[in-house]
Amino acid sequence: MEEKDWALLISYATNNRLVPVLGSEMTQINTGAQTEPLYRHLAKMLWADVNPAKPYTGQSLQEICMNEPDRSLARSNIYRKYNNIQARDFDYRLVRAIMNITGFNLFISASIDPGFEKQLAEVRGNATNKVSTYYSDLTTDDFMNLKIEREEDINLAYIFEAIRKSTSGNSIGEPSEFATDDEERMEYLYKLAKSISKDVYNNLLNYVRGKSLLILGCAFPDWYMRFMIRILTDKRFKGRETTVYVVSNDNVVNQLNEQYFYDNFKIKIIQPPLLVSEFVDEFSQRWNTNKANFNDNFPGAKVFISYYRKDSQGSHDIFTNLRQTGVDAWFDTEDLKAGEFEPNILKQVKDCSIFVPVLSDNILTNPACFSREKEWDWIFNLNNLKLKVPLIIPVILDNISKTDERIPELFKANSIFNWQDEKQPFLNKLTDALRNKS
Repeated sequence: MEEKDWALLISYATNNRLVPVLGSEMTQINTGAQTEPLYRHLAKMLWADVNPAKPYTGQSLQEICMNEPDRSLARSNIYRKYNNIQARDFDYRLVRAIMNITGFNLFISASIDPGFEKQLAEVRGNATNKVSTYYSDLTTDDFMNLKIEREEDINLAYIFEAIRKSTSGNSIGEPSEFATDDEERMEYLYKLAKSISKDVYNNLLNYVRGKSLLILGCAFPDWYMRFMIRILTDKRFKGRETTVYVVSNDNVVNQLNEQYFYDNFKIKIIQPPLLVSEFVDEFSQRWNTNKANFNDNFPGAKVFISYYRKDSQGSHDIFTNLRQTGVDAWFDTEDLKAGEFEPNILKQVKDCSIFVPVLSDNILTNPACFSREKEWDWIFNLNNLKLKVPLIIPVILDNISKTDERIPELFKANSIFNWQDEKQPFLNKLTDALRNKS
């Protein structure tokens, strides 16, 4: 991982633009001398029952289950083996580290471990946050009764169900449906795709749309990983703007053609020698450092930085300086500059206290860019309708003149600052304005 990649991930999380997908490698089981992933632990125990005379040689849980003609029997065996694991032997350190990152409000579970629900309630539950868990169900019309009502609420969605007792139909103590292999997981994703027209599924899609996925510890084969990404993003690979990060202890990419596919469709693979545990530890440390270095001096106030992607480096410098001053600035990364994200970005424009258009020759010669067509026009429309307009403080990145005829009159009606020569006066003007608003 390069430094710019870490900075981008922290920026995504800071702006609530990243959704973690938690896989089976996130749950570890203490076996005495070491820990091992839950799925491998269950596979070992099932193998001892099915082939007591043969040593376990690394067979996956899927391999063992697919050799069992009666899937309900395999599911019952997994259910019993899971419940026989002592509570003290579950190691949720990695899960809790990710759940402690407050930039995450939705967690998608690609594991069948029901323990994520308890961990989330303990880590993020409090008097103000509502913590909800949603389970998929192949037996009903609605795939998942997920409805995110407030941005501050915390949600966990199991897309492959979880190891739980049946709520109907089966005898007491028997498990409900949950996926035991790729064939069954594919059925869950198929129903997820079929539910696309339903309001329930659209609530999940609307939350994920415009955000990046962080897929952690999902030991899926390449073909299945691609299929899952396609369903969860609800977007064709060609033309998709958001980046998907895949962090796995397995070598997801083994062939050149696979690497070509990932590189060309904005999928970043993070695999050995960097392990999932090392990635989570580094991410958690960087998040905590970033959080500790930011002291919100103007609670409730938001500053929106509107810039053209070619000016991302200079605009990020503005963002960094505002953060260091204790200003909560919203800075969308270049990956978010696409029409499908318009409602999410324009909501930030609508709710901001101060709107900072970053001016340059780049943006003034590109009237069709997203910032001008959408963000600037939103401000102009508010002004034309004589509605409340956030305070506008324009800032110039390059050597264009403050009187450049291409600069909109609404912007010229406000104090314009040159970032190179008037950095401190710009920061003073902005913080004074926020102070007067509070």
